[in-house]
Amino acid sequence: KNLKDNAPPKEALFNAGLIDLAEDLARADLGREDSVENHNFLLKCYLASPRHSAQDYFQESREWSRRHGHEELLPHPGDFKNSRNPERRLRVGIVGDYFLNVIGSSTLYPFFRLYDRKKLEVYCYNFGPNEDDLRPVVDHYRDIRKLSGDEFFKLVRDDVIDIMLDINGRIRTPNYFETLLRQPAPIQVNWYNLPCTVGTKAFNYAITDEYCVRK
Repeated sequence: KNLKDNAPPKEALFNAGLIDLAEDLARADLGREDSVENHNFLLKCYLASPRHSAQDYFQESREWSRRHGHEELLPHPGDFKNSRNPERRLRVGIVGDYFLNVIGSSTLYPFFRLYDRKKLEVYCYNFGPNEDDLRPVVDHYRDIRKLSGDEFFKLVRDDVIDIMLDINGRIRTPNYFETLLRQPAPIQVNWYNLPCTVGTKAFNYAITDEYCVRK
């Protein structure tokens, strides 16, 4: 059934669990067009295929960054104007579009309700639904649905965010991953949707566990 749906051939193969065949098509597509979208799909195959190790995924992620990441344009640490006062509240940004879906409602939403407001000042950058539910439980709500990447970058810099958490990641679309590759915040963390490395120097940390990142 999955092979007869309207998805492109590589996606139909992937959805049917024929990961190796999907990867072969993904490599062919990437050979014809070295695009972010094609490379993302290849990385998705790496994640699903038992023949690829965590090291393989890391190396292909670094290759993705070499081709698409523009790491030579990353800002110098001195470019950021964030206060170094260790006693102040940290400004934490979270960007995504599915804060209150079936998973987010039992994980992200409780965090918003319970975080220590004396220590953290949370900025929610939402380009999805549930505005009325999110506004009351964060310090600052930002509707970024109509913002370009440049406008989002400027907003984060103007908010002087200390730590940015990206819950969409590279593979789940839509996203603001291209903007985050320019590092609008001095510390950026990959979290939630794809709890493993994104392979680019624009991200400093990943929140993960021993199941997702195995030794």
